[in-house]
Amino acid sequence: MKGYLVDTNIPSELTREKPDARVAAFLRKAGKGTVFLSVVTRNVKDFAGLGIDITNPWEL
Repeated sequence: MKGYLVDTNIPSELTREKPDARVAAFLRKAGKGTVFLSVVTRNVKDFAGLGIDITNPWEL
């Protein structure tokens, strides 16, 4: 699998009134299916049922 692991500030930039053109260009060039987020939280219950892979390191 090839792609980009980005921080949440990258997609959230698009919610601004005037998103940074460099970020928008990067996301357009990267294309769908190549940009990934990694979320770290202890509150895994909020993500249950969303259809995403969840690994709870406290249960390994």
